Amino acid sequence: MLDSILRMLGLFSETDHLIFKSPFSLWIFLGVAVVVVCLIVIFYQQTTAPVSTKMRSLFIGLKILPILLIIFCLLEPVAVTSEVTPQQGFLLVLFDDSKSMRIQGSSEGASRIDEVKKQFQDHSILKAFGDRFKVRTFHFAEDIERIADISTLDAEGNATDIATALDQVATKFRDMPLAGIVLVSDGADNANWGSDELANVTAYLKSQKIPVYTVGVGEEQVTRDIEVLKVATSKTVTTGSVTDLFVTIRSFGYAGRTVNLKIKEGARIIRTEQVRLGQDGDTQRIKLSLSPDSPGIFEYIAEIETVATEMIEENNQRRFLVDNRSKTARILYVEGYPRKEFKFIRRALEDDAQVHLVSMVRISPDGRLYRQGIQGADTRLRKKSYLPMTPLFWEILRHPGLPLSN
Repeated sequence: MLDSILRMLGLFSETDHLIFKSPFSLWIFLGVAVVVVCLIVIFYQQTTAPVSTKMRSLFIGLKILPILLIIFCLLEPVAVTSEVTPQQGFLLVLFDDSKSMRIQGSSEGASRIDEVKKQFQDHSILKAFGDRFKVRTFHFAEDIERIADISTLDAEGNATDIATALDQVATKFRDMPLAGIVLVSDGADNANWGSDELANVTAYLKSQKIPVYTVGVGEEQVTRDIEVLKVATSKTVTTGSVTDLFVTIRSFGYAGRTVNLKIKEGARIIRTEQVRLGQDGDTQRIKLSLSPDSPGIFEYIAEIETVATEMIEENNQRRFLVDNRSKTARILYVEGYPRKEFKFIRRALEDDAQVHLVSMVRISPDGRLYRQGIQGADTRLRKKSYLPMTPLFWEILRHPGLPLSN
């Protein structure tokens, strides 16, 4: 608290703080001060001379003030200031190199990445850093990498993962004197949207007393923009099935306007949905259906049509993959005794083209088996009249599903 008061008075800087060198505990001095103050108050309360309340309070204050000053001096106050020894600590400068840095960042038409190069290279900011620290420069997008010259920044990254960038450099320089981290970014962290990973990393850096200095690039507020934030769907689907697709969007400056949300496979539009935009900053989750018409791995694009007055056009689409390769689930059913329920299980699964059922039912006390659904590579089980352990275990490993009964 004393540090804050001294800073407000202009006597201390942000790096200065006050300590007491007295070998005695601060609480001892405070206890003595309280006792002395009480004695002074009692003494003046017993004064018989006609003294007004204001004058009595003034006299008490004049008595207490020098006592407090004496106690403060006995505590031996010392002002401590912190200074960085030149070239002893590492300063890490992290540059956002994702595609969002291509966005126009000034009225002259220069991109955000060009503005960064101009400010840090042409204005000799990095050189000024180098006079006091050992500077290490990195560029990051979905991953982070050391660079020797910021002129190599090209804004080609597909994502902005600030949490991973901070975590990796903090881990790499864990055993080194780290003076701080300078993070240069437009703040569009789209790799950890909705997660606590960034909060966890910053909490760790705070616990290690590693300061992070952020340098924002671009407009502070986006007044007119539509952004596709996230696309969520099943990464794998079965042939002929329909899967749900959820597209999360956010808009500014277009409340109540209707736009087209398109799902594209390459240049081919396979689905169009009209979306009425919400209030500024609100997120909307649109549900659609997706059914690939042929097997394979497909790359789709969820895209909102660009409006002429948008400030940022590059964030109107997001790509995602769907695996629609032909897949058959293999199930090995082992039954220790013939039961009527078995035929109903078999009939139910036979109608499912995505399931291949192999059944092995023991039909006699000596271990003879009745086998169904064995074909192709499974014929090795047909050569045995009994249930050998090794082929059974081998077959178990080949079948992800293994119902056991009786």
